[in-house]
Amino acid sequence: MSAVGSKNTRRSFTAAFKRAAILHAEETNNCAAGRKFGIGECVVRKWRLQREEIFSCDSKRRSFRGPKSGRFSELEAKLAAYVTDLRDRSLLVTCEMVTQQARVYAMTAAAPARTTPATMNNPPQPRE
Repeated sequence: MSAVGSKNTRRSFTAAFKRAAILHAEETNNCAAGRKFGIGECVVRKWRLQREEIFSCDSKRRSFRGPKSGRFSELEAKLAAYVTDLRDRSLLVTCEMVTQQARVYAMTAAAPARTTPATMNNPPQPRE
């Protein structure tokens, strides 16, 4: 029993809809635009911050999911070569092995320990 616009449903909007909401918000205010289009004021504010991207894309586009490449492309390339090398030698590759090797590469490359993908949940411990 979920109504349109209820808090339990997740809706997707086209760029054309977002443009109309942005233009209405610029004429009136964010609250009025939210009421007219059935969306929250915070959504209108977010779209207004993304104004250039929304107005420059195709009108049927629905989302902006961020960059298409990772933040640590060198680390990913080294890990891919590591996994390929192990597989070429017909060796077993486990998630733990890849994570450990990513930590080693991150520590040798002086990448920030907290932001590398392999160490986000398990920061490397100092060796004694």
